[in-house]
Amino acid sequence: IWGNFSYVPVIARQGRKVTREHRISLALTGLLLEQLQATPVSEGLAVSLTNNGLEINRIKLKSGLQQQLIDSIEKLDADLKLKKPPGLTSDRRKCSLCSWRKLCNAEAAAKGDLSEVSGIGARRRQLLKDLGINHLDELAASNPIELGRSLEYFGEQHKGIAHQLISQARVQCYGLVERIDESPALPELSSAPGILIYDIESDPDSRDDFLHGFVRLKREVNGNWDIEGASYQPLLMLYENGEALAWKRIKAKLAKYPNWPILHYGETEALSLCRIAKKHGITEKELSSLRTRLIDLHAKIRKHWRLPLNNYGLKTVAKWMDFRWSQEGTDGATALLWWRQWKGSGKEHRGNSNALKWILEYNNDDCLATWEVASWLMMQDSSKNSS
Repeated sequence: IWGNFSYVPVIARQGRKVTREHRISLALTGLLLEQLQATPVSEGLAVSLTNNGLEINRIKLKSGLQQQLIDSIEKLDADLKLKKPPGLTSDRRKCSLCSWRKLCNAEAAAKGDLSEVSGIGARRRQLLKDLGINHLDELAASNPIELGRSLEYFGEQHKGIAHQLISQARVQCYGLVERIDESPALPELSSAPGILIYDIESDPDSRDDFLHGFVRLKREVNGNWDIEGASYQPLLMLYENGEALAWKRIKAKLAKYPNWPILHYGETEALSLCRIAKKHGITEKELSSLRTRLIDLHAKIRKHWRLPLNNYGLKTVAKWMDFRWSQEGTDGATALLWWRQWKGSGKEHRGNSNALKWILEYNNDDCLATWEVASWLMMQDSSKNSS
């Protein structure tokens, strides 16, 4: 009805990828536009700002996507007509910015929702419900052999997970702590003269690891770890200085303590460090040596212990061990927001210096939380040996 042109929907996106949520949103706007301008809308645009300028993705609004939109609207309509609230969503990982998150998590914990069991996502939750297992205590009371046989019907990959899911449900249901590997968790630290604790802060949209944080921790003459004398040594990586300089500074740091293990939590730090090292000319021998020094405490926890927790992230595990962050309620997303606020649009427009201070404080706490996990693991090994 406008003449020889028509409008298409546009969405400004965050993140590297165009998600299902982006596509559904474009499909909804496209549907409304079709009715308004009386012509089909076959595509939408997803735009994002990157270091290389404005990036534009053309998204085809196909019939399958439109059907997903209609299904979502019909489900929403049905939920709104219910006299009682609909059940909690099984996948609450995307709820990190929702103001109702704590309430929903408390509700799920109180009801023993299957989504509270570490290792159960939306698919497995539905499979268990189809088998008549609706709550954590019911899963904890299940027979692993029988459940494995039942799950095998949905695919061989589900059969082998039955024992693990039941065991995890039991420790969560009864508040147990279960050792699953009797070997020492951290033999690498038994004779180490010191350790480096490593944690990075990243901007995934820019693919920018903007802060590499290290805590240097020495072993005292008596064999104890000098946690009081630990020093935090952050390396801030500004984009305009280039990645080559970043690697030069990190390499110098690691070379200063050649025999010290590097503790980190999760695979992100190891992947990032090895990626930047390979990109800037590290030899295969040096890379092998670097990988030997890297110790993933998340992998160590999962190998040796089963804890009464609904996930094994650093925040959850360290808080269970009574570690407290100095900035309550802060997480990686908050630190990223502070970074973007401080970075501004260039070095001439840096933001409030308090934001940078808060980022460094948060990163330091992450390093100390990582040490808390390492201390707990060593303490358990020590208690086992003394008994």
